[in-house]
Amino acid sequence: MGFDITRQSLIRTILLFLFMYAIFGVREYLFTVPVQFDLTDFSFLGRSIYDFSVSRPYLNEILTFIFLFVNAFYLTRLATRNLILVDRSYLPAIIYIVICAGYTVPAQNIISLLAAFFIIAAVENIINSYKRLDRFNYFFNAGMCIGIAVLIYPQTVPYVILLPISLIYFTRTWRDWFLSLVGLSVPLFLLSYITWATGPEFGFIYRAIFAVLEDGAGDIIKNISVAGYIMSTFYLLLAVFGIIVFMGGKARTKKRAVRLFILFVWILILTIPVLSLEENPTLAIPLAAVPLSIMIPAFFNRKKGIIGNILYIAIIIVTIVFNLIPILLE
Repeated sequence: MGFDITRQSLIRTILLFLFMYAIFGVREYLFTVPVQFDLTDFSFLGRSIYDFSVSRPYLNEILTFIFLFVNAFYLTRLATRNLILVDRSYLPAIIYIVICAGYTVPAQNIISLLAAFFIIAAVENIINSYKRLDRFNYFFNAGMCIGIAVLIYPQTVPYVILLPISLIYFTRTWRDWFLSLVGLSVPLFLLSYITWATGPEFGFIYRAIFAVLEDGAGDIIKNISVAGYIMSTFYLLLAVFGIIVFMGGKARTKKRAVRLFILFVWILILTIPVLSLEENPTLAIPLAAVPLSIMIPAFFNRKKGIIGNILYIAIIIVTIVFNLIPILLE
């Protein structure tokens, strides 16, 4: 068997993660152009977090690194513990930071990084409910996590559809449906009560959510650089190849892994309207990185050998060069 560069130890993975983040941090410090999240009036939680962090640059950098690190290895833990990728690998962590910080500014994505954490937590609860008798609290927790994500970053509202998809996909009972709806409603109800107590009518939040859907529809292709289009296309192609090779070998894969992998395909599909709802789609990249960090490693796990090694090295080198060019030309 040949050397597989995509399979590295935890220590080497963390060192590569830190090295790449250091490069992104230098580029970010020298060439950041401030942008604003499109946060609606009802998202005062997300707005408060964003205003608090960006007004304290050094704290913002620390929080950004923490969220990036936690999300990357949280997702990796989720994949390895549930054997979604069949082979245990820390590759999702590297793919996550490459996509999140490769051609965006992670410190400006702090709200979507936090929202991505709650989406990953929701997915973990959905996965934990699989073939469990005491599963009712998992769907309640999943609904609550998605509700919190919506309150922090309104553009994540399409992920609400993940709940009925999961319930149908895993053939759940009416009690699971009820508890997931209750979990989703709890944070929204609490915010409705708070906004009602401070002035606006009780149903303001729900009309605001529909306004987000109406105003943002169809805005996905804008405010992305040429390099961003090229790299996004490259990542999407690798993800498509990952889906193809994974499903092509599903006969040799456990049924549980196949079902969970398809769940991430649904998350990728729901990410498309999430990106379309954002004024600047690159701000929502940490959410898109969640399913892509599962599908791209699936390609490398199945395509071991020289081709996989070359493509993996190409991803790392191209991403690093893309971030070093502005620094070298300065």
